[in-house]
Amino acid sequence: MVVGGVAGGAGNVQIRVSTTFVNGNGRSTSITKTNNNGVKETTVNEDGKTIKIHEDANGIAVTITEKKDGKDVSETTKAKDKETLKKDNPKVYEIYEKYSKEDVRLNAVPAPIRPRGPAQPQRQVEKEKKSEEAPKTPEK
Repeated sequence: MVVGGVAGGAGNVQIRVSTTFVNGNGRSTSITKTNNNGVKETTVNEDGKTIKIHEDANGIAVTITEKKDGKDVSETTKAKDKETLKKDNPKVYEIYEKYSKEDVRLNAVPAPIRPRGPAQPQRQVEKEKKSEEAPKTPEK
């Protein structure tokens, strides 16, 4: 997970959180969230589709982009608030609810962290520590 924040002038704060999960069927889901002075953006890449959720003082916009016949096809649904979204388009509301929460939890396991550079066997490391700690005898 990557978390970053940048303080701007006059009290503006930008926050960005990005994470990638591998779900139960081995597919990855990438989620990036930003909050820039109350304007929230969530972008999700999952199973070959992209979901973008934009929230500001004017309302909510959910754009779903999928490949159809080899071309990207986007559909945007707008609502003044989440109650209106739920009433007018329950399926898009479910997607909104799944990803717009502050604490997005998926039925997934985090992607493994790969070590950088060659790994040293534990015995090698312990042996090196012991030799560094051993008192040195003065040379004659």
